[in-house]
Amino acid sequence: MHIKVNSLEEALVTLGDELLCNSTPRETRGFRCFEYPEPVMVTINDPTQRYIYNKERGWNKHLGFAESIWLLNGVNSMDMVGKVVKNLYNFSDDGQFMRAGYGPRIRSFSGAGGDYTNEDPDLIYVQNQCGVVVDQLKYTIELLHKDINTRQASITIHDPAKDCFNSDGTIKTTKDQPCTRLLQFMVVDGKLDMTTYMRSNDFLWGFSAVNIFNFTFMQEIVANMIGVKVGRYHHVMNNIHYYENFRDKIKGIVNIKPVTLPTFRYEFKTSNFNKFDVLLKKAYREAMLCSHNKNPYYELQLTGEDILDDALKSISQRFQGQREFNSSFTNPLINRLFDGK
Repeated sequence: MHIKVNSLEEALVTLGDELLCNSTPRETRGFRCFEYPEPVMVTINDPTQRYIYNKERGWNKHLGFAESIWLLNGVNSMDMVGKVVKNLYNFSDDGQFMRAGYGPRIRSFSGAGGDYTNEDPDLIYVQNQCGVVVDQLKYTIELLHKDINTRQASITIHDPAKDCFNSDGTIKTTKDQPCTRLLQFMVVDGKLDMTTYMRSNDFLWGFSAVNIFNFTFMQEIVANMIGVKVGRYHHVMNNIHYYENFRDKIKGIVNIKPVTLPTFRYEFKTSNFNKFDVLLKKAYREAMLCSHNKNPYYELQLTGEDILDDALKSISQRFQGQREFNSSFTNPLINRLFDGK
């Protein structure tokens, strides 16, 4: 099945209705869930519309920002995101790291050795000394710079050496296997399209909570770095499902008409990824400081012109716990989200 919509909110309502009408039950891990009986692809025509205003959804307004800056910095430590959503600790094997966290796989893929334990974006190459370490995000950008028409710009998330077996060859037992398998970027008609392949996707806690937010934000960054506009976002799910105890919640969600808002695109202050990466690290340190300190007047890491980069300003403002100088966000879509208007 292929669903075509204009925004994440529209996808939430459209796919939710389809699941309620046409999914089939299955017992899995001691719970009853409802799955769509075939793979589903959702195409979002405007990936910048990645915010959910549907009050029945009860969307966590902070998690998308937190996970985005977490993934983009290549870390999988629980220190920051665990403060934002304590439930994430239920998916950590050791309570310190998200074993299958996407960040290290995106920014420091090693393809060998033990599990990733990345907690500092400045040390990821030092921490992963088992063979060649690949920054797949940087590689993707450089490949598109070299050939704007390439079909090779992809990021592998699944890491068989870490995900499938222990060092003695026995099958690995873990709370967390990566649901996302592959990210691919391709310029189509002068705009950057992105396709994500998921082996499995929970409708509420994966699909609508963080996955599409995180990946479309990455798509917008890559588009800026290579100097093209954002195209369409394609989300391919081999299995899309919801658990029975959330059926009434989904019924409430699909009865609310999606909000329609004008398109907004960030203005990036640099198209140099190495320079932008420095700002990403500052944004992560700011998020760490804020998540461990309830006082909003902590020492800011993003200062002066740094914070004026529109894409990172929104993230910075969220972690300050209040808006900078009581000003509005640059992005009116986020103003709508936090003002509830």
